[in-house]
Amino acid sequence: MSEKILRAKAYWDNNYSVDGPDDFWTKNPLINEYTNRLVSGSPTTDMVTYVKSNYFPSCLPLGLSLGCGTGWLERLLIAKEICHSVDAVDLSENSIEEASRLSQKEGISKINYMVGDLNTMEFPENRYDAVFAGGILHHIENLEHLFAQIRSTLRNDGLFLTAEYIGPSRFQWGKTALQYINRILDIFPPELKINDRIASPTIDEVVSQDPSEAVRSDEIEGLIRKSFHILDVKYYNGTLLMPLYPALNANKLSAHDGPEAEALLRMAILIEEALVKENVLTPIYGLFVCRNIT
Repeated sequence: MSEKILRAKAYWDNNYSVDGPDDFWTKNPLINEYTNRLVSGSPTTDMVTYVKSNYFPSCLPLGLSLGCGTGWLERLLIAKEICHSVDAVDLSENSIEEASRLSQKEGISKINYMVGDLNTMEFPENRYDAVFAGGILHHIENLEHLFAQIRSTLRNDGLFLTAEYIGPSRFQWGKTALQYINRILDIFPPELKINDRIASPTIDEVVSQDPSEAVRSDEIEGLIRKSFHILDVKYYNGTLLMPLYPALNANKLSAHDGPEAEALLRMAILIEEALVKENVLTPIYGLFVCRNIT
């Protein structure tokens, strides 16, 4: 492994999480309803349920989960009978150990966990009925290699599905987005925020923490479109809300925290949706359902 990959591995070995960070934007119930609606058309139908009902009428024999982390996706794939068995791979040994522990705790025996670097890892040809990538592609530098491996390992008519951050590489938000983000932040009262200003991190700050973070994220969609036949795309935006949310007090931003908190967050959601709809801003998250080009 290269020095960069070893540093990324060390970061995720020490910072893996079962549920993700508390300040991640889609963990908020109101925002979750918003992203559900953008993907499925219903605030109460989540992405996996949408995918199951539209693309997996019957249980597939074998799936592959890329960048599995602590294993939430493959456990869900089996629970929802999307796949009978799943192979799952991640760079972090500690994440894999936790994923294995959690699957055993839930009595799931049909997941095979592997440690590997997706920048170089090779998969058997014509092996998997579907390949799933949940938020891992923006950590991959050698996307061309990985996409070639996905194409090779998919069986005939197999599907590749990814829900992914496709925004600016290294989180360089840009002047227009930052202007809107900070205007919205200014409207929130002090008790509903923990920072008064948001700026793009420096590239050195991003790389020093995790060299793999958003390494080529702004190239992902173009390479997907070049590498696969796309059956479905559902953008779920995030252009303002993803950078904004960590500056807010996440513990006070649900419908249960009073009318002001709910109203302000709903306002931010409406502003983001309107600006994306009018092409002032572009989405930075999307669900892609793909098949090999024939």
